[in-house]
Amino acid sequence: MLLVSAAQAGARSDVGYATVADARKAVSALPDTRKSEQQGWLIVEQMPVLWSFAPVGHEAYPAAVKRTVVQRNGRLDLDMAVLCEAPKPACDRLVAEFKSLNDQMKRSLGGAR
Repeated sequence: MLLVSAAQAGARSDVGYATVADARKAVSALPDTRKSEQQGWLIVEQMPVLWSFAPVGHEAYPAAVKRTVVQRNGRLDLDMAVLCEAPKPACDRLVAEFKSLNDQMKRSLGGAR
């Protein structure tokens, strides 16, 4: 199992669960959430937290990405934690992809750049 570290593309590895399976089970059971599927990914929204779970067949499967919307210096920002149990190169690519998505999301929200 690989926990993506903060040194790897700005992600923290503490999603609050020991395994992706534990995270998926617990997060899926949370009350007051909105669940959807986007290109096979399970997305669970419980604002200000947005969870993304990689689908079977994805190179980084199993993986969980937890993004939390925060306000920093008067601007919206995103904190990200990743738990990836796939080989390190696949996990590194996953983190890079989500960093790019985060940057796009922050620009659209008028947040930090």
